[in-house]
Amino acid sequence: MNFDHVNNFLTVAQENNITRAAARLYISQSSLSRSITALEGELGCKLFDRTSKQISLNENGETARDYFLKINGSVENMRKEISSLQRGQTGNVHVGMSFLPSSPLWLEEVISSFVATHTDVNLSMPKMHYNKLTSMLLDLEIDFGVSTYMISSPNIRWIDLYSENFGVLISQDHELAQKESISIQDLKDESCLIGNTNSGLKHIADDFFGRVGIKHKVSFEIDSPGMVGEMVGKGKGFALITENRHLHLSKSTKNDPKLNNVTFRPLSNDFCKCRYGVCYRYNRYIPKAALDLLNSILETFRIDSVSEQSYTTPRLKAIHPENISL
Repeated sequence: MNFDHVNNFLTVAQENNITRAAARLYISQSSLSRSITALEGELGCKLFDRTSKQISLNENGETARDYFLKINGSVENMRKEISSLQRGQTGNVHVGMSFLPSSPLWLEEVISSFVATHTDVNLSMPKMHYNKLTSMLLDLEIDFGVSTYMISSPNIRWIDLYSENFGVLISQDHELAQKESISIQDLKDESCLIGNTNSGLKHIADDFFGRVGIKHKVSFEIDSPGMVGEMVGKGKGFALITENRHLHLSKSTKNDPKLNNVTFRPLSNDFCKCRYGVCYRYNRYIPKAALDLLNSILETFRIDSVSEQSYTTPRLKAIHPENISL
């Protein structure tokens, strides 16, 4: 089968227009039409419904498109795997991270161990918004992702690692500080302050308040967690934070006078949890070094490792949180 014909077909299927497809491919419309006709002749069926003004996939064409996309993906994976084998483990590992303001301690420990044992690998782990993480996974720009917001897509596999409870930082002078715990409903008239625009906290806040039918107000959003803490202390609003993050901050900032008037209260709603997980695109080649790092993360939580062929749901084994630094 001629791969040029396949590529031409996929371009027409995407554009639904011979003229635009030919322009994208830098070939004439007549050449493109002959290419499509040749592919249809090889498959023994028509792939498009044609009218005087447009062209669109028929049922045969939709089936062919789905298979050809898989074939193209397999060819690209083959090229990457051969390149990886030629390099041994040498190469680049690209991992996208969509986190709340800081990375958890367990991830820092896994990364330190990986770097020590993979000295010939360049590791890149940029932080990004979960929407960008999703697009980079789908576009094969990163090997896998680690996120505190579940990535939902039919072409992406998500594996839960663990979850932890959310709470809020509020001023000690606020009347809600008198309560042992606070519900989302208690915060309906309060301003939400967000200190990391790429953390997905705004989307998490939207989700929490949306579950109880409340439209909340984000009055301040900036890449400065410290400034948000200071504003909370002045009674300007509240800030969402996980329990473990609060414990870490309370130790590292206990002598900061700007935070003396800030206190933490857990959220009482059952759904107010932060989910940690890893994700990668289905049916793609993951380089060996990237797979080593992914499996190191899974092994931290006693989850079955991933191989190129293992696309079934992993079996969760016994987890002992006391042995894991969150």
